[in-house]
Amino acid sequence: MVKNAGPSSSSPGQAFSSPNNYDGDPSSSSFLSAAKNVTNAVLQMQPKLPNVLAFLVVTLYVLNQTHSLPKPLSRIVSKVLFWPTLPITVSKRIGKWSTNIDETVMMGGAPFGFARMPKRLHAKHGVRGIINMCEEYQGPSSHYKRLGMRHLRLPTADHFVPTVSDLQASPA
Repeated sequence: MVKNAGPSSSSPGQAFSSPNNYDGDPSSSSFLSAAKNVTNAVLQMQPKLPNVLAFLVVTLYVLNQTHSLPKPLSRIVSKVLFWPTLPITVSKRIGKWSTNIDETVMMGGAPFGFARMPKRLHAKHGVRGIINMCEEYQGPSSHYKRLGMRHLRLPTADHFVPTVSDLQASPA
């Protein structure tokens, strides 16, 4: 525990430094002093916050991309970072968004409705069905429906293979 530096202190971490510092009465001078200390601490941290957040996002992104996170944490990180890191994903896949596996199967990235990808897949490649295994993005279902494309969603954690039970639980 940090020792109380006194009511005029504004050092971070000293707002509620000891049980004797705050008496439970929000109108007391100890509460007002503690609130002032917390406010000052937050204001001192404010310029550093964007750097800390950027470091955290980049670290989690790299750990997730290198398959270094356990599955439960990877699920959360993938959902939280899907949209903020989308420009990175797109830049890595320019020119190779989809791959023809054979004459009837294509594999590729999320067909974003805002980029008219479902319409292009339908018209240019004759795609009539989508199997979406992306847990963090459900896909543009309304676009599929409008184009008469069938849509099967098998949510799978990013960077993990689906389990047999996941596949068996999927709709037929």
